[in-house]
Amino acid sequence: KPISSNIIDITNNHLMERLNIKCDYHLWVPIVNDATKYINQLIDNSDTRDKYRRKLQLSFIPLEETYSFSKHYEMNWVHCFANKLWAPRNPLLNKNSEGWLNCHILTPLINDFFLTCEEIQVHRSEEISLTSIEHKNLSREESERKQYGHKIDILFRIDDTEYFGSETYVDEDPQNSKLISYKQKLFREMKDQLDRLLKKLNFTRETAREIKNIIIHGINQG
Repeated sequence: KPISSNIIDITNNHLMERLNIKCDYHLWVPIVNDATKYINQLIDNSDTRDKYRRKLQLSFIPLEETYSFSKHYEMNWVHCFANKLWAPRNPLLNKNSEGWLNCHILTPLINDFFLTCEEIQVHRSEEISLTSIEHKNLSREESERKQYGHKIDILFRIDDTEYFGSETYVDEDPQNSKLISYKQKLFREMKDQLDRLLKKLNFTRETAREIKNIIIHGINQG
């Protein structure tokens, strides 16, 4: 379930009806676990940087306990993030923090969903898309140089088939053209992924006409 309306706009009644979501998120009970308790522990009575930093120096694992992935992984992530958040030069306030956001926020969050899923491989850090390589070299002659594919921040693959792509950018300048170029690259990538998938499933023009709906989900955080 989403923990905030940044993921699903719960005030959009048409969207809620279309997605068939009937849960009342206004009555949703927040998750309480060791990680959230640790967050509260860091925040309580930490009105100055010095008090906060002193708390970060303390171990979040009792001395008598050994590290357990299932129990301490989320607490470790909270501790690492809090450390970076209170650094003298806060990367989140840097206009060029695209790489930092992708490396320390988006990638760990996405990775967590697939830590126990061996079928899906998560490729990150400017991975070259296989689908765009195939598309760019369709008309290539044997004697011609092979063209490179698009570089995508995050890609999901099952074997050699790609199902998802993500780009990270920081957009504060109204004249910045990166937003347009990134969206164009992602739309092209999605089209190439769909073409490759249809080919893999042996779709023809006749069977493709029977497709009723293609649903695209995306997240845009302004």
